[in-house]
Amino acid sequence: MPVVRCSRVGAGPVIRNANFDDDACGSIAADDQNPPRARLLAALALTRSPDVREMQGVFDRY
Repeated sequence: MPVVRCSRVGAGPVIRNANFDDDACGSIAADDQNPPRARLLAALALTRSPDVREMQGVFDRY
């Protein structure tokens, strides 16, 4: 099950592997997406592939 990390704070992105080892845990960094938008993007990314790396690519692109 993929885990998407995002922030509820008004400013500042969640950067991949900055304070948390996303690669080791297999989590996805949402960058500048807010939680509701990240949830929707994760649902759309899951329709393409359940692979965490491909899902991270979707979050990086959008």
